[in-house]
Amino acid sequence: MKAIPEMNWKHAAEFGLTGFIVVAMAMSPALAQRKYPTSGTDTSPTPSKKPTKSPKIKPAPTPSAPVKRWEDSLEKGKAARSKNDFPEAERQFGEAVRLAETDTKSSQPLIESLTALADTFFAQEKYTEAEPLWLKVLDLKRKTSGEQNPETTAVQKKIGELYGLRAEARTKAGLIEEALLDYTRAIEVVPQATLYGNRADLKAARKEYDGALADFKKAAELDRENAGFYNSKIAGIFAARSTGKNNAGDYEGALADLKQAIELDPASTKVYGGMQVNVLVNRAVVEINNGDYDRALTTFNQALQLDPQNPATTARLGELYENRGTINANNGDYEAALADFGRAQQVDPARAQTIARRLATVYLNRGTARANNGDYDSALSDFRQAVEVDPANAPANRNKLADLYHQRAVFKFNRGDFDTCIADCTAALDLNPKLAVGYARRAFAYQSKNRIKEAKADSLKAKELDSGIQTPF
Repeated sequence: MKAIPEMNWKHAAEFGLTGFIVVAMAMSPALAQRKYPTSGTDTSPTPSKKPTKSPKIKPAPTPSAPVKRWEDSLEKGKAARSKNDFPEAERQFGEAVRLAETDTKSSQPLIESLTALADTFFAQEKYTEAEPLWLKVLDLKRKTSGEQNPETTAVQKKIGELYGLRAEARTKAGLIEEALLDYTRAIEVVPQATLYGNRADLKAARKEYDGALADFKKAAELDRENAGFYNSKIAGIFAARSTGKNNAGDYEGALADLKQAIELDPASTKVYGGMQVNVLVNRAVVEINNGDYDRALTTFNQALQLDPQNPATTARLGELYENRGTINANNGDYEAALADFGRAQQVDPARAQTIARRLATVYLNRGTARANNGDYDSALSDFRQAVEVDPANAPANRNKLADLYHQRAVFKFNRGDFDTCIADCTAALDLNPKLAVGYARRAFAYQSKNRIKEAKADSLKAKELDSGIQTPF
């Protein structure tokens, strides 16, 4: 019988073995010489021969000193890591790597050492230190096991996880450029939806909206089960981009983005609808400033259809009517101006008092124009309206109405209509008892009617209020 050949310890190391047990079975000489019978032959035993010695079996060799040192370093590192003594674990695993690189021919000890050291760094969130170790393990796995081997794939996933976690840490530290680079590296190794989503969030924060949209769309493709979540994120990017366009005056682009947002995320229609209103109002203001009031009204109507009670819309619509009313008043189109100011009051009650002052001014201006044309009845009506529509300024407007009554009294006096003159002066003095010219004019009218007593009394009152005024007495 031949002796069993020796097994090389280095081959054994590849399989994690530290020694071998060899079991040999020696057969007796008699049994070795015995033959099985065949048909028609003598089955009696043959005469025995002199027994031969069994071959000597050599014991398995013990590991060499370098391998033993490698094994010791690896075990000591594992023991230290189990106690969370990471500095000692790093030292021992580092020594194991050195020994595996220099004293063994097999790649397995090196893979095992690199993996142990990388895991130790990983457990401490020392991702930068772990990175080159894992990359080296991946290279060795590809060479020894192939690209499609499950062990190779597992290492790839580990590297992708490393880049993803380091990207998160860098994001928290404000290192956005570095975080973006890590997410890109992670995606190249393991293209996962969450990695695309995280990178998209960073791009969105940097207002890189096109890149963010592309990443979120890819995430939705990879994770169809959560496509609704990613669609809502995409909608948010469209909304954010619309805000930038709105601020830049690209109202049509902003509205188009918001339309996309609503289609992707109907649950947020109210929010995005409110943003649409804001864009429409802004566009209407520009149209107002350009004097395009008809188009602005159309834009405001669109805003009101989206949200009839939106205060921003009604306030700006009131502004539109007010501005247009002012222009119409300046152009002498008082009817259109009054209509616009009336609408402004209705849609923007919060500014009712301010608008009322503008409305009163229109009445006063129209009344003055009518008075200048001799239409005192209509003029007085306008002045009375001014008093009514603007309670806050009623005293001042009553004085203006008194002045108008006096103005008509003068007109009536010059026409010889002394009774109407006296009535208008009385109306003026009821409104403004300190109107000296009203007393003086009525004194002249009384004198003309030969009502001397009343004329003297009004003359005295007029001079009390204005010593230099001309009176009949």
